[in-house]
Amino acid sequence: MRTSIAAVAAAALLLLATALACATRLRARDGRADAAPPRVWAIVAASVVVAALVTPALAATDAGRSAVPHGEHGILDPGHH
Repeated sequence: MRTSIAAVAAAALLLLATALACATRLRARDGRADAAPPRVWAIVAASVVVAALVTPALAATDAGRSAVPHGEHGILDPGHH
């Protein structure tokens, strides 16, 4: 079993980003229990970054290389919905 370098690099980057975000958030709280929640734009931007890193990394794995492309899935039993 081989592991893609892109998948490992993406996992390492996501772990590092998560650690930095947690450390920044904890430091910003500074002991206050009423700290403001993250802004919506920050959550959207983070999800775009995660998708941009994870999609190519997953495609580089063995499962991604042998996956059926979108639109090529056939109907196995047309009697069922």
